[in-house]
Amino acid sequence: MNKLTFLSVFAVLLTSMSFANNIQVSNIETIEDPNAFSVRFDLSWENSWRTSTFESNYDAAWIFMKIKYNGSEFFHVPLCPGATNSAPSGCEIVGTSDCMGVFVQRDGDGIGDISFEGIELQTEFGLLPQDEIEVCVYAIEMVYIPEGAFQVGGALNAVEVYYPSFQAGNSALPYVINSDGPINLGGNATTSLSSIGNEMTAVEDDFDTTPTVLPADFPTGFQSFYSMKYELSQGQYVAFLNSISKTDASQRRYSVPWNATTNNGFTISKEASPSFYNTDSPNRPCNFISWSDLAYYADWAGLRPMSELEFEKTCRGSRPSVPLEYAWGNSNIRTQPYEIENNKVSNPSRGQIGNYLGDPTLPPGPFQPFDCGWAAALFEYPTRAEAGATYYGVMEMSGNLAEMVVNVGTPGGRQFDGEIHGDGFFGATAVDTWPDYSDPAGSQFQDGVGLKGGYAEGFDSEVLLVSDRTLVNDIEYLDREHFVGGRLVRSKFDTP
Repeated sequence: MNKLTFLSVFAVLLTSMSFANNIQVSNIETIEDPNAFSVRFDLSWENSWRTSTFESNYDAAWIFMKIKYNGSEFFHVPLCPGATNSAPSGCEIVGTSDCMGVFVQRDGDGIGDISFEGIELQTEFGLLPQDEIEVCVYAIEMVYIPEGAFQVGGALNAVEVYYPSFQAGNSALPYVINSDGPINLGGNATTSLSSIGNEMTAVEDDFDTTPTVLPADFPTGFQSFYSMKYELSQGQYVAFLNSISKTDASQRRYSVPWNATTNNGFTISKEASPSFYNTDSPNRPCNFISWSDLAYYADWAGLRPMSELEFEKTCRGSRPSVPLEYAWGNSNIRTQPYEIENNKVSNPSRGQIGNYLGDPTLPPGPFQPFDCGWAAALFEYPTRAEAGATYYGVMEMSGNLAEMVVNVGTPGGRQFDGEIHGDGFFGATAVDTWPDYSDPAGSQFQDGVGLKGGYAEGFDSEVLLVSDRTLVNDIEYLDREHFVGGRLVRSKFDTP
C-alpha cells in the first residue's frame, strides 16, 4: 500500500481567495495505477458565472499539481489532454498542449456559487506500492478574456487634458487592435500605434523617435487568454515558497526582517524550525515582490506575465474607450479616505463612483493593500464601480497594488512571446525568454517591464487610469516596493 500524504500546504493557496470567492479543493484521494495514477477531488468557489451574451465570458479555476517522491523535492505533475479525465455534471475540463495543468469551468451559462464533486485528473506517472509520495493540488481563480477587437488609449478628454497613453498616429484618438498580426509602432498615420504625452512618462517610448514593428508573437490582447481574477496573494506566494528548495526560497523572499511597520503590512514570515513560510494575511495581495519574483512564480505555476495591451483589453473589453476611464468603466472616482471597522471598510462608495485603494482613499497608518476582492465582498449585488471590477469581472486593476506588465515601448518588451508559458519547474527556460530588466550587460531583453493600474507614491490618481502609461517603461519600482505586485495570465490558444 502506498503511503500518501496531502500536505496542508495546498490549503494555504486554496484558501487565499476566501475573502473573495472562497475557492476550495477538498476530499483529495488517489486512484492507484502502476502506469498512470489519477487524483480525485472536489472543487468549489463562490460567485461563478458563464454567459453567452454581452461579455460572453466566464470564470474558471487553473488547476495544477506538484508531487514529491520518497523524500525528493517537489516537481510538476503533467496533466495531458489525451489523459482519461472525468468531469462531473455541469463541469468542463480543458487541458493544455504543454500539459502544465487544466482549466475547470462551467460547461454552460449560469451564475452563482458552484461545486463540482468527483473531478478526476489522470497523471502521466505510475504509482508503485512502495512509493511514499506527497501530492499538492493548487487552484487559482481565473477569468476568460475572449478573442476580439478592442481599443487602446483615449488621451483626449472634454477639456483637452492629456496624460501619457496610446493613440492612433497623431490623431489623439484611440487605436483599434483588430487582428493578431504585427503592429506598426510610431509615426503619424492612423494605422500606426503611437503614443501621446510621451514627454510626461518616466521613460519615453523608443518608437516615438524611431518607428518600429511589434512582432506578431507579442500578446496584444486580440487573441483570447485567461487572466488571474485577483492580484497574486500572500497565501499563493507562501505556497510557492514552501514547494521549492530552501536555497531558492531564500532568494525569492524580501531580504530584510519581516516587520508590519517598516514593510507596510507584508507579513510573510519564516519559522526557524522547521523551515517553513507562513502568513497572517493569506487574502492580501503580495507586495514587496520584484519582477524576478513574479516571473519565477509564473514559471512554477505554468503561467506567464501580462502585457500592457492585455491589461487594457482586460479592463475595457470590447467597449469604446472613455476619456479618463478607470477599470470600472467610467471617470467617477472616490476622493475620501476609507474608514475601517472590524477589519472591514465601513464607508464604501455606492452607485457609479469607483471603489479603489490609493491616494486619497488610504486609511490612516502605513500603506498596506486591501484583501483580494474586498470591494465586491461589501455588497450583495455590486455594480462594476462598487466592486472596482473590469468589464470582464477581473478585480482591482485600478488601485490596490501597481501591477508589473510587459511593455511595447522598449526592445526588451517587444521580444516577449505570448506562446511561452512557465514549464512548472523553478527557474527553467521560460524565465530566460522573458524580459529581464536587471541585466547590466544590456542584452536584447534589458528593460521591457513597467507598472500599470495601481497606487504609486508621489503620483496623481491618473496612474490608475486604464490608458495611463506614466510608469509602463520605468524599471525604478520593480525591485520589491511596498506598493507593487502583479497578476499572471495564460493564452487560450495554447489549449487544444
